[in-house]
Amino acid sequence: ARRVIIDARECCCTIHTKKYLAQPTTNRNQSSRASHLDMSASPAPRERAHADDDLGPISATSALMVSRALEFASVSSADVVYDLGCNDGRVCVAAAVERGARAVGVEIDERACSIARENVTKGARDDDERGASSKTDARDSRVETANVHDLVDIKHTSAFDVSIADATLVFVYLLPKGNAKLSVKLLEELRPGARVVAYMFKMPSDAWDDKLVDSRGFASSRDRPSGGVDASAYNKLYLYQI
Repeated sequence: ARRVIIDARECCCTIHTKKYLAQPTTNRNQSSRASHLDMSASPAPRERAHADDDLGPISATSALMVSRALEFASVSSADVVYDLGCNDGRVCVAAAVERGARAVGVEIDERACSIARENVTKGARDDDERGASSKTDARDSRVETANVHDLVDIKHTSAFDVSIADATLVFVYLLPKGNAKLSVKLLEELRPGARVVAYMFKMPSDAWDDKLVDSRGFASSRDRPSGGVDASAYNKLYLYQI
């Protein structure tokens, strides 16, 4: 569960595609996604881009990739899932609705956090990847309602100010710089056996390569007819275990 991230994010590929440009530029000073959501707000400009705890711009993971990530990590009702930089809360809502897991979303951006909390209340699922930047009139009509209040908690704070000691799975969708900033926290606080799923960008190789248990590429981040560009070289999930 992030924009024409053909900037740093698609430094690993050179395909210019609008599907990653759907999100506005904002603070991600926390560590970003099924899109069960109302996505009506546009987060403020990234005035905190140079803050020590800024983890990069906000962007949303498509609903399909969120579901794939949860399946890839074998998430179950026994899990406690953290999304560090949860944007509109889609990963947390999906973990609760699709897997029956408890989930905690951490989001520093006030408007995105507000939308995430609304989405938890509504339990609405939207198949698009517009995230907190989208307008309400663009919402997908396919919505399934589910009360996930008892399973999902959205925290308005920095990822560095919340304990993740009870997490059994952490989801991150960050640029390499953000992953590097989070690396020490994850290694220090997660218990043995906890998993980390990183979307598109690996965790720092020196500290994490020996913890990589699986990786998988996908031709597209959305359901689509056959054909089109094969994006599996960079549209990847990485599963780590502490």
